[in-house]
Amino acid sequence: MAKALLLLPSKDTPDAATDRQRELAAKLGAGERRDTLQEWISGQPQEIEDPALARVDAFLGELRGLGIDSGPFWARVAVLEAEPPPRRSLIADSLLLDLAAAVKDGAEPVHGWRTSCANGAPNFL
Repeated sequence: MAKALLLLPSKDTPDAATDRQRELAAKLGAGERRDTLQEWISGQPQEIEDPALARVDAFLGELRGLGIDSGPFWARVAVLEAEPPPRRSLIADSLLLDLAAAVKDGAEPVHGWRTSCANGAPNFL
């Protein structure tokens, strides 16, 4: 415990950078343009997520989690992503209904199991 306490900085340790640290930072940053945080953020690619695509992605994740092949839906996902936003919602609705049905079918208990719990968990007894 005493060794750990010795590793903690003392009150005498300066919180600010030393002259040597400032000098080193200046050398390393020589010739580079300094951006503010706002400038850096604005320069990052902005990906606007479509809520319909997010829901499709969630259902595809559920299918994978259930061990169901989501391959048959990928052609429709590609069509959905290529559509312009006004038409995308119509195509997404159809795909979402089919994905929801596939998840529901995949989550159904196997024949012979009884579900007695409120959450639908199988009862093996």
